Parts: sequence; structure tokens; C-alpha cells
Amino acid sequence: MITAIIITSLSILTFGTKAFAYPEFVRHGYFSCISCHLSPAGGGILTEYGRSYGAEKLNRSASKDEEKPFHGLAPELPSWLMLGGNIRQVKTATKTDTTHDGRWIAMQRDIDVCAKDGPVTACVTGGIVRRAEQETSGQTRYGIRKALVQFQSQAPTGESLITRVGKFLPRYGLMIADHTSFIKRSLGFGLGDEQNQVDATWTTEKFEIAGSYIFDRVPGMTLNAMIPVKETMQVGMSYRSQNAADFTTHTDGLFAGLGFSDATYLLAEVDRQTTALDGGPQELPRTSTTWVTYTKLGHEVSRGIVTYAQHQVEFKESAGNTQRRDSFGLGVQIFPRPHFEIDTYYGRIINRKNMTYMNMAYILLHYYI
Repeated sequence: MITAIIITSLSILTFGTKAFAYPEFVRHGYFSCISCHLSPAGGGILTEYGRSYGAEKLNRSASKDEEKPFHGLAPELPSWLMLGGNIRQVKTATKTDTTHDGRWIAMQRDIDVCAKDGPVTACVTGGIVRRAEQETSGQTRYGIRKALVQFQSQAPTGESLITRVGKFLPRYGLMIADHTSFIKRSLGFGLGDEQNQVDATWTTEKFEIAGSYIFDRVPGMTLNAMIPVKETMQVGMSYRSQNAADFTTHTDGLFAGLGFSDATYLLAEVDRQTTALDGGPQELPRTSTTWVTYTKLGHEVSRGIVTYAQHQVEFKESAGNTQRRDSFGLGVQIFPRPHFEIDTYYGRIINRKNMTYMNMAYILLHYYI
């Protein structure tokens, strides 16, 4: 069982990654991601305002124009062309009472290119689509991971409607940066889970609602809605259904982003996923249920330095068999200058059924163009 925990945890660290989006910024009064990102779901290319915001609020220090692409040293891009990208490298260390392992992992090598013509924007993301650990050849595979066309319309009152069609991650829940979390990887919302779909996001001062129709190998739909309860607090709910030839899956949950002050925040989400088999071998369990929770409490002790405590639970039940694992730990995020992030974490994963555990630590280095 210890071996199984190690394999599972290393898979999470190896195959997960982050997309540069932080719902923690609700503490500064940011209700919607489109304030700083081209995408209404966050992540990917930053807008000019998003880069300026990072230099003024997020980074510990910044020189004039340092936040611009290529640190402002490259020639100014045409107004219709936007570039971005992310490079992430992580050093992991895991330990049980009998084993110890550590490795450097290339998590992300993405280049984002967008071309804009009035309200229409076309974007392509190229990078790692299959890591060396996933390939029998041991060679990393590169290719197109995301591709979409986006149309944005804005009303004079400030309301906006953004429609996208292409291959990208479904909109669900908090859309946190950490795609290694249970609410991402366990439910099928991590990087690598991009699907062909069409979605629409309607944003007003009083609410934001997004829905999608998925026309991929496993068709389905999603619905994500949130409302601000205060200037720095928001709550929401999400739903996804998937209908394949031999199974049906329903996922639903509640989430909240609460900014208690300009420095302190709480992110929380709880989700339930139920799967019913409609075909396949009869000896397989016909139904299964998974519950996952995510809680993160953070505090900016000084500009560009954020400490946090994180706790997650995954509970699975199938044919009377139950499994539960808990993950909890402490971390520090440092944003020394524009384009750079350092995230260190130490915690423990516990299998409650057999009371086996694993200590886990990592340091993540992130550079964005």
C-alpha cells in the first residue's frame, strides 16, 4: 500500500502543473479573471493591465517596463499580436518509513501566441503534451495543447459576453493555479484534460456565469456560476455531466474565495463526483462516488512573500469499499520580480484506511514570458 501511495503522489507531482492564474487576488477586489487575463477562466496570456498589476501588487520589486514581454528588452509587438509562455521546473522529495525518493521534473514548456482582430482573438498553445515519464520511449513529446477562437462583446454598462470554441480546459470551480490538487487531478480538470468544446461567459457587476457544451470523445456539458457577496468575497457553484456509451458521470460542487483583508484570504471548495456504468463487464462496480475538498489559507507577510496552509481530502466509495487520503502542509510563495515565482511546500499525505503516510516536499521554479 505504501508503494501505491508513492506512485500516486509522484504521478500527481509529475503530471500536474500550474496555469498562471490566482483566484487569491479576490482579496484585492478582483471578481473576474478577465481583468488580468485574456481568458475568462484565467491562465495563459496576461493583459497589459494584468502585467502592470503584477508589478505593482504582486512582485516584491520591479523596474520600469520590466513586467512587459521579454522584460521590456525586445521591440514592441504589433497591437494585434500577443505572446506569452511558461517554464516550470520542480524538485520533489518523498519519504516514508521505508523509502526515499527525489527528482527534478520538467513540468511545463509552453509558448502562447494570440492574434487579435477587433473582438475576435485566435490563440494557440504549444508545449509538452506527453512527458518522458509517460512515454515508453522515454522521450518527451511536444505539440499543440490548446487552440481556440474567442469572441468578446462588451455593453456600455460594463457587462461582457465572451464566447470560445476550440480545445481548452472546461470551466469548473475555483480554477486555482495548482493543477496537482485533488479538485483538479482527481476530478479530471488538470492540465492535459483539455477538451474540444464551445463555451460562453457572461460577466456583470452582480454575477458571472459560464456554460459549455463538450463535443469531445466523451461529450458533456458544464455550468459554473459565482456571485460577489462583498467586494472582496465571492461564492459559487459548479456542475458537469459526461455521457459516454458505457458510463455516465455527474460532478457538482460549491466554492468560495474570501478576502478578509488586503493580505489574508481563504479559498475553499467541496465537490462530489458520481459515476454509473451502463455497460462493460458485469463484475465491475456499477456505481462509484468520489468526494474531494480543498482549503487554502494564505497571508501576505510582506509584498511578494505569501505564506499558506493547505488541506485536502479525497474520499472514494465503490461497491462498499471506501478509501480516503488526506494531504496537508505549509508553503511559501515568493514573487521576487516580474516573470519569476518560487513556491516551496512541505506536507504529508495520509491513507486513512491503512494509516500509512508519506512526507512530501517540493520547490517549484516558474518563469513566464
